[in-house]
Amino acid sequence: MAAGKKPVRSRGNEAASAVSSTATAPLNAGSRAPAAAVDRTAVVAAAPWIADLPPNDLQDLGQKAQVAMTAQLFDARTNIQLAHQNAPDDLMYAGNYSGKKPEDGDFAAVYGVEEGGKQSLDLERTFKVGHQAFAMVRMPERRH
Repeated sequence: MAAGKKPVRSRGNEAASAVSSTATAPLNAGSRAPAAAVDRTAVVAAAPWIADLPPNDLQDLGQKAQVAMTAQLFDARTNIQLAHQNAPDDLMYAGNYSGKKPEDGDFAAVYGVEEGGKQSLDLERTFKVGHQAFAMVRMPERRH
């Protein structure tokens, strides 16, 4: 190559290199986590249409995905908090919870796997106690 000339890259190569460089980047790059956690990499097989996107479109797509994931986490956290707050009374007086019962995946996404499991068990106990309280409230009084 002649001195002073820059190599010419096509848009397809830029998009492919952008996808391949991010597809194998460490999951927590820049993290202060121990080296063992930083060494793990994500291997993502991009759909052919993604590989053909210009870098700006890839960035926009990534930002939209981040916004969608944040909205899902917000909804999951809200459902968990509402269930903890409203389920005991709903279950005790009505016998059922009218809100959306959070799933185990919601707890894991919000709290992490270990703490999410604990929180899920705690809410499950709350539901059981609420059902038992409802059964006791409905029991007829016995007179001897």
